Amino acid sequence: MRNNQISNESSYIVSGEVIKILERESKYGNFYYDVHFKLVATGSFVRSCIYTRCRNYTNWTGLLEVGNILDNLQLFETKYHKLFVDADSFPVLIRRGNLEAIKKIQRIEKLSDPQQSLFDSRLSV
Repeated sequence: MRNNQISNESSYIVSGEVIKILERESKYGNFYYDVHFKLVATGSFVRSCIYTRCRNYTNWTGLLEVGNILDNLQLFETKYHKLFVDADSFPVLIRRGNLEAIKKIQRIEKLSDPQQSLFDSRLSV
């Protein structure tokens, strides 16, 4: 467990859109990516620091582009109650695009479910 992490009980798996990638110099040499995400479910903003020299960087190669929507992002809460995406996550590309397109698809899927359809109540009258 990390020094700043509370526990594994406070971790969550989420989907998020990459909204900003900053390349920063590392104090240990080389550089790292400061990646900012917007979560699909809540619209909250979280970030992650991904070092190019760490073994977990291979999980992120090819996925770090602004606009990409990634799933299987593991969040953890720090002792200061901030949420961060764990760099050890195994992200999966949902789609290259923007968050609004995903929300539209989710709305269409909800409407196609007969139990949640807006037209069900009108048809049963």
